[in-house]
Order: sequence, then C-alpha cells, then structure tokens
Amino acid sequence: MSGVMSFTRALDDARWGWEHWKLFATVSANYLLDGIMFSVAPLMAYIVAPDIAIYVFIANLLAEWLGAVVFGRLADIYGRRPVFTLVLAIEVLALLLLYFTYENPIAFLILTSAMTFGIGGEFGAAYATLAELTPKAHRGKALMISTNFWNIGAALIAGSALIYAFIYKDPVTQVRLLLLSALGTAVVVGLARLTFPESVRWLVIRGRVAEAESIVRRFTGVREPLELKLPPEQSIGLSEAVSRYPFRLLVLAVVTVVQYVTS
Repeated sequence: MSGVMSFTRALDDARWGWEHWKLFATVSANYLLDGIMFSVAPLMAYIVAPDIAIYVFIANLLAEWLGAVVFGRLADIYGRRPVFTLVLAIEVLALLLLYFTYENPIAFLILTSAMTFGIGGEFGAAYATLAELTPKAHRGKALMISTNFWNIGAALIAGSALIYAFIYKDPVTQVRLLLLSALGTAVVVGLARLTFPESVRWLVIRGRVAEAESIVRRFTGVREPLELKLPPEQSIGLSEAVSRYPFRLLVLAVVTVVQYVTS
C-alpha cells in the first residue's frame, strides 16, 4: 500500500486480525444475549400471565420495532457506544424489576416489553459495526454467523429452563433461576461491550478525526496517510431502499419473521 488511502478502502481491504476477532466475539455475544432476553417472555408467559400471553407477545414485538427506530435515531445523534450502554441499562433494570414483580401480569407485560424495547435498539448498531469494520472478503460470513448467535442464546435459555424444571419442582424457583441466568449473561456481555468501537463514519461526521483514525489503524494496521472523509452517497432513505432493493428487503423481512417464530 502506498500514497493516501481512503479509510473505507483500508477497512475493506484489511486482513482479518485480532481486532476483528474481538469485534466478532463481542457482537456475537450481544446477539446471544438478545436471543436469551427475547425468549424470557415466551418461556414464562403461559405460567405467569396465561390470560394475556398473546398480548405480551404482540407488545414485545411492537416494543422491539419501536426500540429499533428510536435508538437507531439516537445512535445517529449521540453515537453507538452511548446507545449500547443505555439499552443494556434498560434491559438489566427491567430484569431486576421483573425478578420481584413477575407474578403481576401487567408488570410482566410492561417489563418484558421494556426488555425487547432495548433489544431493538441493539440490532442496528451491532449489525452496522460488523458491516463497517469487517474486511470485505469476510463480511458476509461474519454477519451471517454472528446473527445466528441469537438462536444459540434462545436454545441455551430454553435448555436451562428444562434443566431447572427437572431439578426443581417449584415453579417460583424455576422462574427466578431463569431470570438470574439472563441477568448474569447480561452482566458478562456488558463487560465485553467495554471494547465496542464507535462508528468511524459517525466520528468523521462529528469532526473527531483523531479517534476515527485510531480505530481505522487499529483494525487495518495501515501506517501511511489516510483520507478521512466520507465518499458521496453514504446512505439512502427507506423509500429509496424499497425501490432499489425490494428483493433484499423481502429476504431480510422473511428471515426476521422466521427468527421470531423459531425462537
């Protein structure tokens, strides 16, 4: 490599290295946590609130969609790292309150929806970070494998529920152990997020060039001068995405619905 290189090309052409492994592990752990958190309500609803279980599921899905919209916008304004911290705080607080109030059906509906509201806020940031910082040659593999950790998380918490039911006959003990398992996972994943990088593009837009350059060099190993400005047409609106990429959006929608149903 010689001369001045754009930061986007440097990231695209980089060799997969230790920083990419750390990012992949962090994002995968995040999806694993999301699978666990999102599965809490389905595992508990027909025990805790059987009369309103269907409404709990509907509220959870709507809350997740709303979280994606709200926190996606906040991430554009304040950056990904603060939003990641905020959504995790919401999820942990909801879990703690749920531990003491889960027998109240209304509290169960509100608090599980608060959890999924936070989960919705994580999708865009996690997905976009992998897409931005992963080398082009490995981007598709990293995205597909990482997002499937959602299913691993859902399977782990479902398996834990079966184990708790086998060992303990008291439903109260089973439910509390389930919630503690989710809470423990959230704490571990929260610690892993301390290494989560900010968006290079967001830093460039905000004029924080030194921070952006530091991240690019860390992920690429490039030492020569970098052109730290955004190329044209970095983003498109939803209406343009629908008209230009209808098949891709359809596939993404189908995958999302299948993921919800199977988890």
